[in-house]
Amino acid sequence: GDMITVVPGARYQNLSTTYTGIRAEQIPGNLMYTEATETQSHGYLLPMLHFRLKPLDWFQFHFAYTNTLNYADYNAIIPRYYIGTNAIQYNNYKLKPATSENFDAMMSFYGNEIGLFSIGGFKKQIKDLVLPSKSYPKEYSAYPELYDKMKNKTESYVLLTYANSPITINIWGIETEWQTNFWYLPEPLNGLVLNVNYTHIFSEAEYPKTYLITYLDENWVQQTKAVDTVYSTRLLYQPKDIINISLGYDYLGFSMRISMLYQDNVFKKPDFWYQNRIHSDKYVRFDLSAKQELPWYGIQVFFNLNNLTAADDKDINQKTVKNC
Repeated sequence: GDMITVVPGARYQNLSTTYTGIRAEQIPGNLMYTEATETQSHGYLLPMLHFRLKPLDWFQFHFAYTNTLNYADYNAIIPRYYIGTNAIQYNNYKLKPATSENFDAMMSFYGNEIGLFSIGGFKKQIKDLVLPSKSYPKEYSAYPELYDKMKNKTESYVLLTYANSPITINIWGIETEWQTNFWYLPEPLNGLVLNVNYTHIFSEAEYPKTYLITYLDENWVQQTKAVDTVYSTRLLYQPKDIINISLGYDYLGFSMRISMLYQDNVFKKPDFWYQNRIHSDKYVRFDLSAKQELPWYGIQVFFNLNNLTAADDKDINQKTVKNC
């Protein structure tokens, strides 16, 4: 009926890619290379469910369950590699897309005076997130393209590549929004409109870390071995706080909006050592847009001015600030 709405569904998506890359090896006095072409296909069934409860004319509750994909960057999956003197840069063309299972719940209140006010929360469970990988392999059976070239080498190499994280990553947060116009105020204030949105995001991810240790074996011979571990910190490219505020005025064919974007603490570089971790500084930007309808042939004139205060986008080393 009018009180309860349930919308189930599913989407099937298959992406096939065929990419060609250069595979090169540095040898004394020369660079040997060949071209290689690889085709990969990834098919996924993505179910979803929307549930809406509307017990009152001015209130509704909306729950959504969805599944989404995030494909690896082109530069990570083209089938190329470079074998240098002590390092290998290897693109992993077998990377799977990251999958996200999403849960969203939102309560909305609306009326002539209040406008639309909503508050809710969300959670995302991300699997197979694509992350940079650094390792010191002893053998290369996991990399057939490198196996024949590396099996007779005695020196140690560092392998730089990309990998799907085996650990599920969780993101959760809260979001609230208020949209209204002040039609009930006396002229000329009845043309004012306001939109405020605030989001706070929590995230935690585990990143792989491989480092070398040197020790003396039972024969007092110096040995080196690689140790694999993980460290925890926030998810890459996630901010902590986002605020959007837009104040506008509408009158007949004229419309104007001045908006503010506040974004804080976008995590940009994970690292085991705090002094190598980087996040963004607080960023506040103001934009202005205006539109005027002209009385001829439906013509409209637009004017846009971005970043009125010339705000700079700054990054901060995490070791240099407190409460990161």
